[in-house]
Amino acid sequence: MFKKYIVFTTLMLLSSYSFADIKITNNSNAYLSAKTQGMCGGSIKPHETDFYIPQATIDSLCYFSNCSIEVFAAENCQGSKIAIVTVDRKKGVVDINNTDKGHYVLSGSGKNLNIDEVHHSKSSFFDLFGWS
Repeated sequence: MFKKYIVFTTLMLLSSYSFADIKITNNSNAYLSAKTQGMCGGSIKPHETDFYIPQATIDSLCYFSNCSIEVFAAENCQGSKIAIVTVDRKKGVVDINNTDKGHYVLSGSGKNLNIDEVHHSKSSFFDLFGWS
């Protein structure tokens, strides 16, 4: 009985280490928040580069299948969505649908997700003709 317990515990520990947290890098000037399964979870500060979603959270939200996460450029999931990110429990980020490409671009895969603002350059009359 004791050997079975040790084998079971070892397998559980190994399975928990086989996956990793998802790292989010917010390169924008906006607070970010996300909603899944009707629940809004926390916010990420502007220019926060070390925000991690723990594997335990991913496991609980995406236990049976992929889960869709709606991303907002505001605190408390207010305003319009800037993207919908699909997360697989084992693979991490598997798809990104950017819904506000004029302002934000989300990129990445696996265990990394990056949020960048789209910067529009101000062009002058001379820039139109390549005379800068």
